[in-house]
Amino acid sequence: MISRPMARVTLIFVLCLLSFTSALADLGQKQAKKAIANTAGMSLPSSAVRIQRIVSSSSANAEVSTELELVFRLTRDGSNHWRVSEVRTGEAKWEDIEALTHALNIELPANKCSSPDETGRARTSDLTNQRARCLVAHLFSIPLPSDAVRVKDISKLDLGTQPSAVAVTLVQADFRLEKDRSGWQVVGFRSGNRDWTIVGSARNKLDSIKRDKTNADMNAIAAALEAFRKERGSFVISDKHSALIDSLTPRFLTRVIRLDSWQHPFHYHGERDHFTLRSFGPDGRESTADDLVLNR
Repeated sequence: MISRPMARVTLIFVLCLLSFTSALADLGQKQAKKAIANTAGMSLPSSAVRIQRIVSSSSANAEVSTELELVFRLTRDGSNHWRVSEVRTGEAKWEDIEALTHALNIELPANKCSSPDETGRARTSDLTNQRARCLVAHLFSIPLPSDAVRVKDISKLDLGTQPSAVAVTLVQADFRLEKDRSGWQVVGFRSGNRDWTIVGSARNKLDSIKRDKTNADMNAIAAALEAFRKERGSFVISDKHSALIDSLTPRFLTRVIRLDSWQHPFHYHGERDHFTLRSFGPDGRESTADDLVLNR
């Protein structure tokens, strides 16, 4: 027969154990995958996030080790050097790497991936599997050799003026998650030799960078329209942005600008003596507070 004091101690121990187990189990793999897949506005497929380990320090804090399947677009510049230019963050959705690292306050060291490989045969202009791996590892501050970054596949693209390729990679990274009223959210990110990077305000910073870039593109189109009117006597008369760009390039506008920085089409309406150029902004919806509008 168990004495009352012993029964009380046993009950307290069981309750503490249940509480501790509940705290550890509070963040499940499904929740972790969802939070990480949607970090900073991304919308990665669930299959792209592979949970390796979850360590919970409380019912509202956890660190998650993962292997991510990430798709990158690599481009070769005029000096025949390859670089990682974009990362796919959702279906038909790409983010500019330079803008993304700027939004995350990440400073990348000098790129050392353009030298010949250890065989001495690869030229700077060649995109080998090893060079692609080096470029992605450099982006994540992963020292090589390491299994923390691997290249599954490389598909070279022929876009005419700028050689490019798409690389499917596997990258190991850690995430720090916190739970609030809306659920679990990623608050920190770490990879390779890099310390924890705060991601809370990255989405707003990235939208600010995109807003500046979109405004610059809209001003470039407006300047081309002014030049068009000076030569032709009126603005481009159309309600289609595609027709506008076809009329302006290449004589008045040296590059084709069809999409804003959120990958949404611009909208144009032009008469002889006035025009309106509009971006629907981050939400992609017409006539909302985040629209960017230029009138002349």
